[in-house]
Amino acid sequence: YTPADLQRWVDRHQSQLSDAFLGLPSVQARQVHVPLDVCLTLAGAAVTEGSRLLKPEDLEPLLDGAGSHVLLLSGDGGAGKTSLAFAIARWWLEGKPGGVVRLPVLIETALGSQENVADRVRSWLRNQLAGAPEDELAPELIDALLAAKRLIPIVDHLSELTPAAREQFLAALPPGLVVVTSRSDDDGFRDRPLSRIEPQRIAVERLQAFFLDYLRRKGQGEALSDDDLMPAQAQLKRIVGDKPITVLLAQMFIDDVIANREEGLLAGSVPDLMLSYVRRLDTPADPALRRREGLEISEKLVQRALRVVALASHRQGPGGQPLFQPLEFSDALARRALLAPEPVGPGLTRQQAEALLGYLIELRLLLQPGAALDRLRFPLDPLADHLAAAEQFERLEAQALEPAEPEQGVAGWEAFLAALEPRPAAERERMRGFLLALRDGAMEAQGKRALAMPPEVPDRLAKLGFLDPEGERYRLALQRARKWMWELGVPVASERRDAIAKLAAMAAAPEDSERRAARDVASRRLARLLLELLSELQAERRLEQQEAAVVLGLIGTETGIEALEGLAGDGSQPPELRRAALEALGLSARECHGSQRYSLLERIEAFLEAQLRADALDLLVEGEAGWAEHDRRLPPLQGASRALQLAASAELPLLGSGPGRAVPMLTLTALQEGEALRIRTEVVTPAVWRLPLPDGEQLELVVVEGRECTIGSPKEEVGRDLYSQFRQKCEGVNVEVQRMVNLKAFALVRHPLTQAQWRAVAALPRLERDISSIPGTYEAKGLWESYAQPMGLAVDSVSWNDCQEWLRRLNRWLVVHWHKQGGQGEAPQLALPSESQWEAACRAGAGTPFHFGDTLDCTWANVDGNYTYGAGRKSVYRQRPVPVGFFGLVNRWGLAEMHGQLLEWCADQWHRDPLAGSTVDGSPLEDPDPGLQGNQEQAYRLLRGGSWLGIPHVARAAFRSSNHPGIVNPNVGVRPGCFSPPGSLLGP
Repeated sequence: YTPADLQRWVDRHQSQLSDAFLGLPSVQARQVHVPLDVCLTLAGAAVTEGSRLLKPEDLEPLLDGAGSHVLLLSGDGGAGKTSLAFAIARWWLEGKPGGVVRLPVLIETALGSQENVADRVRSWLRNQLAGAPEDELAPELIDALLAAKRLIPIVDHLSELTPAAREQFLAALPPGLVVVTSRSDDDGFRDRPLSRIEPQRIAVERLQAFFLDYLRRKGQGEALSDDDLMPAQAQLKRIVGDKPITVLLAQMFIDDVIANREEGLLAGSVPDLMLSYVRRLDTPADPALRRREGLEISEKLVQRALRVVALASHRQGPGGQPLFQPLEFSDALARRALLAPEPVGPGLTRQQAEALLGYLIELRLLLQPGAALDRLRFPLDPLADHLAAAEQFERLEAQALEPAEPEQGVAGWEAFLAALEPRPAAERERMRGFLLALRDGAMEAQGKRALAMPPEVPDRLAKLGFLDPEGERYRLALQRARKWMWELGVPVASERRDAIAKLAAMAAAPEDSERRAARDVASRRLARLLLELLSELQAERRLEQQEAAVVLGLIGTETGIEALEGLAGDGSQPPELRRAALEALGLSARECHGSQRYSLLERIEAFLEAQLRADALDLLVEGEAGWAEHDRRLPPLQGASRALQLAASAELPLLGSGPGRAVPMLTLTALQEGEALRIRTEVVTPAVWRLPLPDGEQLELVVVEGRECTIGSPKEEVGRDLYSQFRQKCEGVNVEVQRMVNLKAFALVRHPLTQAQWRAVAALPRLERDISSIPGTYEAKGLWESYAQPMGLAVDSVSWNDCQEWLRRLNRWLVVHWHKQGGQGEAPQLALPSESQWEAACRAGAGTPFHFGDTLDCTWANVDGNYTYGAGRKSVYRQRPVPVGFFGLVNRWGLAEMHGQLLEWCADQWHRDPLAGSTVDGSPLEDPDPGLQGNQEQAYRLLRGGSWLGIPHVARAAFRSSNHPGIVNPNVGVRPGCFSPPGSLLGP
């Protein structure tokens, strides 16, 4: 046959064969094709070309010459392989490229037992050209047309055929060009040049453009307005987590949006989207179609039936080994799945199964490909994968409910994964859609219900599906970080601050991928932002600068540390910014511990200590000018002190293991000189130890020296006569009588307990009473509270009784775990301090109303700043607790927040006269006050220290408050101590 003979044959039959191909149901279903980027690798090419749109002329090398060739379109289910194959076929029917018309022949079912591809092509031509002369369909002529690439077979879904059926295709490919779609990028082609096209996924930032193009090509360009498209795009981004998606998923989603736009109901996940597709098809025009053979076909039954049939179809394989691929299957297999009794199947009768199967076919939830009516397949490969995965997931989870031991449910998951992991890579590549669908379902279920599934299962499934879970998490985190970085440049302040908050969340996340992404993307840009804002001196952007500093501190790169040091050391900058930079350096130093970055840690700590010692205050404050100087110079010192304490907290010696760590901290005294205040700061270096708590938390403790102490207040001290206003029978009683106590050394926790510390112990098993695992009135506010010190607010609303239960649980845990934590000797036991111990610890040797001296300022302590004491000034009223360590100030023992913040429970019963029944060793008063017989106050327990809502007068060291041991109050917290065994546990 000459080329002219072949051309005349094509000219005679072009119109009829073109109409026949374009009229095929599969081709009709894919009339709308949105061109997207592909990666093209021509046979013999050393490298894959870059991602770009495919053009007809790109295929000329495959069509030129007489050699045989395979063009493989590969990718995940829903990537658009078949749609692209049909788009290429339309080019050929239109004479592109080169003006030569080529006729496609679609093959989408398995070959017959003695059939090959050329036989199938001839069979299709006979059906379409019925009545044509025999010589028009001569085998030699058809072979010549195939060899000349004027007839081109398109084998669709090769990877979805059984291994035997695939081998039959590959064994005798015809000459010329064969186009194949497959999930595998190398499906076993032998002795034939192979070119590949891989459709690329749609990046989330291009979704709106895709939606518009897709709707325009469907003739629905006006179906959705911009106001509809923007939230739709945002919803799909939430579903897929910013990762590129397949064209099918994007099409299904926008179709779902249009179908449900009146109700505004959108899917919340990929599995939800698959179910929405099922629901959209499961809508018979006549509701009577749902009633067949005495069976009411409900939506729930349809979904259950599809799931069990999908899993049955995925399990076809030799020797009973599941293939987990979306395979074509027999109607007999579907029937067996529907007949199976619960819990494996719906347990229908044979007549009901036939009726339900007919319903599913009628509504095109199952398709009959080609002419073989006894063969079935799902309309979409991803749909089959997700339905099968959903059924497999529920069966594995159900195993945990059947055995007596829950571990056997875990073993079911382990056995399932262990059977898959040794499978050859080629097999796992074909089951990749199922594996990743199972992973999607597992990850979604993790946040919704308790599971028997071990938490590492999603990552193991990802690896089985050739997806590096950590790499994938990092890639998605990198995309998010870049998005937030871009938003730092927008003109709207609220959006900029929201972007900084998102970066802070990433930098503080427990996942390494999130932290790495923030570190890799944000460090230089945030450092530059910090310096740009400094040069602009925009007061309205000062909060942005402080928040940017927090993020840089959390990231902890050398670039960020250099920027923070530059800001902190510049005395011309606003004091609150210098303080923020110094505190952020403390975060970086804290992160350096245990990271092998010892030289950087030493550098930061040396810088912080130099800043702490550089500018000691010695101010005589008289009026506003003196306070202004105080407010200019003190904040950087507080920031350096707080930063050094944060840095040290990451590496403290265990209580009882030897000497504590000496930590430089800032203390302050304010003594009256005439009408003025002499305010001085000093650096102290108390030794600090840690005591482990469950869940990786810890307490920081310092030693209160054993000594003879004076507690109580002199009669002239302002505020000591308030008791009759809120306590009964106090008239004429010296409630704050001065007295001597002789105390043994003990260790006291440096700060009030935090929410995190309380939660770690409250989660331990109940001993005598239930306690809340997350008590407290206040949630995190701002970046620091959310990410730098998460759950670092002082815990409030804990009763005295709650505290006793908390201490019992902790002490029992310490007995069991002390040696496991590295402790030696007898496990320490904690208790509430007596009020004598508390006051002696608070004073740290000071005889003034406060360990700060003669007054209290709201820049030193958290009290109601609308009131003053002594020569103090009115100031801020925060109306809530602050994170522990907020002020950076301590007394000489290293104890912080002893004045204000929260009232703290003590062990003692309330006595109006502390001398009645008192002990010289300062131990708690356990007997009730006999003078309060019949009065509810007789049961009260002592509270000390004042609170955020109290005036300075009630935050004095000598002030004695009390309340019922069962009371829960938002201004009450707790600070325990270690009183036994004494001595050796406290170090030398």
